Parts: sequence; structure tokens; C-alpha cells
Amino acid sequence: MVLIIILGFYQGRKIKTGSNFAITGRKLPGWVAALSERATGESSWALLGLPGAAYATGLIEIWTAVGYVFGIEKIYEMFIVVGLVVPYTIYGGFRSVTYTDAVQAIVMIVTLIAAPIAGIIYIADLPEGSIFAHSISDALNKAGDAYSTFTGGAVLKEGSPLSSALNNIFPNMEGIISGLGTGIIIAGAFSWFFGYLGGQPQLSMRFMAITDARQAKIARNK
Repeated sequence: MVLIIILGFYQGRKIKTGSNFAITGRKLPGWVAALSERATGESSWALLGLPGAAYATGLIEIWTAVGYVFGIEKIYEMFIVVGLVVPYTIYGGFRSVTYTDAVQAIVMIVTLIAAPIAGIIYIADLPEGSIFAHSISDALNKAGDAYSTFTGGAVLKEGSPLSSALNNIFPNMEGIISGLGTGIIIAGAFSWFFGYLGGQPQLSMRFMAITDARQAKIARNK
């Protein structure tokens, strides 16, 4: 937290004009834009909320983009965030925001790589019977359909009243239901594509602030 605040105020010292404040004077390096855009787009929900929700309810939570942090009262969480972010944001504008985002993105990348590896190694070394499962695949198999499917185990049971009624209306009911379910899953996941192609202004601003075409290519590759 101290590092973020120091960096935010350091970058803020370079702000001299309104253009610098609002969009870094269109002089944002590509690597900073790339890291800042991802930190803004994914942030704590991908690092904390979603894994916790998936642990609690299974693979169905892969579609969920809302999570909660550690057990701190929400009002205190909000005060902490405001106290950390508002001062350097007001002082340094968009430049401070993007550079502090870049630091947070690096922390996220390291965490997302290191934490699963450390967890898998730790679990693999535990004695048999001391934990529920020794691997992700083993855990999903033992958990059953309610946790190991994208639909939370919600399936149309063959021979049920609903199945019989649908069979009378649609001869190829099972194929239709299967295709419809697959289509809904694909459409739901694919809909994110439109949001990230300029649909979210807080992400588009990062692209608008990039220095030139060469830096834009660097951002793309990052």
C-alpha cells in the first residue's frame, strides 16, 4: 500500500497540464497501458472473489463475476480504499492511476502463477486420507455433478413429467435441449467479447492514452 501511494504521488509530480491529468498527454508507454488495462479489467474479483465462489459452489461459478473479500465489514473496506486511492488520483490524475495499476498487475501475475503451484505441491505431499482430494480432477470427481458441471448439475431427467411432455411436442427433444444448453453457455461466455472491444470506457481510456502505433503494438503483445 505504501509503495502504491509513493508511486502515485511520484508520477503525479509530472502532471503539468489538463491533458496530462486526464489522459497522460497521450504519452503512455505500451507496457504500462497493457498492465493497467488488465489490472482494471480483472482486479480483485478474478483474484479473490471468483476462486472463493468456485470453491464454495463448484464450476457453475465460472460464470460469476462478483465476489467478496476476507470478512472485513464492507463500510470499513470502502473507507480503506477511498483513503488509499483518492489522494493520489486527485493529485496525479490518469498518469498516477495507470502506473499504480501496472504495479498491481505485476502482483496479480506473480500471485496467479505462484499460488496454484504452491497449493498443488502442498496438497500433493499430504498423507492419504488427510484431505478430501489430492488434485483438482480428483476433487471434481468426488464432488459430483452439482460441483463438477458448468450448470451445477441441473439436467433434464429422462422419464420425468417434463421430459415426457417435451417429447410429445418435440420428437428430437433431447438433441434440442442439449443444443440449446450449449448455445446458451457459448453465448453467455462470448458476450464478454463485445464488452472488451471498446465497450468499457475505463479500459478504452488506456488505449487512447498510448503514445503511438509502435507502443500500441507493444501493448498488444504484452
